[in-house]
Order: sequence, then C-alpha cells, then structure tokens
Amino acid sequence: MLISSRTVLSNDLLDWAPRLRGIVFGSIGTNSCDVDHATSRGILVANGATSENVESVAEATVVLMAALLGELLPKIGEFRHPPGRQVAALSSRMLRGRTIGFLGFGRIARQAHRRLQGWSVGRTLAWTRTPAEGFPDVEFTDLATVLAHSDVVSVHLPLSARTRGLLDHRALASMKSGAVLVNTARGGIVDEQALAEVLRSGHLAGAALDTFAQEPPPPDHPLAQCHNTILTNHNAGHTGDLFASLVPAAVENTTALLDGRLPAYLANREAVDQWRSRISNPHRRSRTGTRGAIEE
Repeated sequence: MLISSRTVLSNDLLDWAPRLRGIVFGSIGTNSCDVDHATSRGILVANGATSENVESVAEATVVLMAALLGELLPKIGEFRHPPGRQVAALSSRMLRGRTIGFLGFGRIARQAHRRLQGWSVGRTLAWTRTPAEGFPDVEFTDLATVLAHSDVVSVHLPLSARTRGLLDHRALASMKSGAVLVNTARGGIVDEQALAEVLRSGHLAGAALDTFAQEPPPPDHPLAQCHNTILTNHNAGHTGDLFASLVPAAVENTTALLDGRLPAYLANREAVDQWRSRISNPHRRSRTGTRGAIEE
C-alpha cells in the first residue's frame, strides 16, 4: 500500500487486509497508521526518511535555536518600526556555551547535535528511551533534568499516547528561566495554550513551533500574539532537496517490498522477522472473524 500520511489507516482496515505485506508513506510521517499494530501483524512500514529529509529538518532546528536566542524577529520588528531604544540587542544571547536539551534522540536530533558542534555549545542533555552509542558528549538523563537545566529544549519525539500533552503547564513551568523551546516534531506534544501562558509570564524567553495540534493553526492562535515566537506551517524544514528525494525513495521502498527485500527507509525494524516468516510461507493466510485476526 502506497499512501499519504493524511489518510488514516485504522487497525480494522489492517486486520481486513491479510495479504498486506507493507505500507509505504511518501513522507517521513507515519502518524496516520498504528505502527505498533502493523508490527504485530508482520506488516513493514516504510517512509521517506531520506538523508535530505532528516538533514533539512535538522538544519531548520538549529536555525530556529539561533534565531530565538538572538531575538531575530524582534530585531526585524525594530528595523521596520524603530523604537527609541533597541531592546532586543541588549537581551539576545549567543548559542556558544549554552546547554542544549533534546527530547528524543533519533536521526533528526542527532544531525542537529552534530551541526551544533560548530557553534561551541556547552552541555548536551537528552531524554530518550534508547540512548545512542557513539555520542560520548551527550548526557542521557531523565526528562526533569533536561527541562530544568537546558537553555534550549528541542522536541524530537513521535506523537503517541505517551507523548501527547507531555509538555503541559507544569512541565513548561519547570524549564529553566529564560530558556527557549523548539518543536519541529509533532503537534500535540506541547500544550499550546499553556505555552502561551508561560511565555506571557516571562518565564520562557521564546518558542519556535513548526507543528501544531490543529494544522494549519487558526489566525487567532494564542501564540501568535506572544513576544519572540516563530510560528511556521509545518514547513520550516521543507526544501527543494527534500522533496526531490521523496519520489525516488517511495519507488525504492515499494519495489523492495514487491521483490521481498527490506525497504531502504524502514520505520518498524522490529517487524522484520515476522514479515520474513510471512513471505517465506506464501500459503499461510489470515482470516478475520468476530474474535479478530487468526492465522491458519
């Protein structure tokens, strides 16, 4: 099945497709499918997580970090509407020496981390279920520590029942005073109303959101009137390089599945063994009854 991430694939639909061996998303997002359920059925889920896709978002993430700390938007506003005193120039900060906190440490976060090394940042903290090897300069720790000690918190988590509403008012208020927040992952992880309140209180210095619970966000979104916010329509990391890579990746993923090979961009590697068992036993079929899917 080659499909857009805007089309929802229900678990019932997957259960009623016993011959389905793979799902290919043309983009990097797989949120419209319950990947865990697909994995339990031995269905591979492939996506467009090309290097251009990952690196474009990683570049955008670092750009947003620097723009927030440097108060780029207020400075642009001062140029267009000159005040008596250039306030933003006095309160902006360098990335150098700042503590960077990552929530999630997958491919995009890792690429952002590598790019930040040229900025001479300070400590790097990360909260993730799967600490990565080969990053001795990253301190893998708990969520509370990342929030309390980071000057910049960057969100790189998938949206799930576990992460929905993770950054609520309490979590945002626990962040370091004067810190900034960047979310280039998924809307729904950050409580946007709570973020607006924390920004207006002055506890946080700024926020950049590329994703929202409702997309596109309404014109009267509470964050639109907050000081030092950068809001984009889930396209901050979109580049021509990225889009040029997606169709070849979708073709390669689809062809690999038809040929019985693993796709190049696989979102659920834990399903591989069951998938291989299914395709090596072509006469084994599934049927769905009132009690769910059963193998025979």
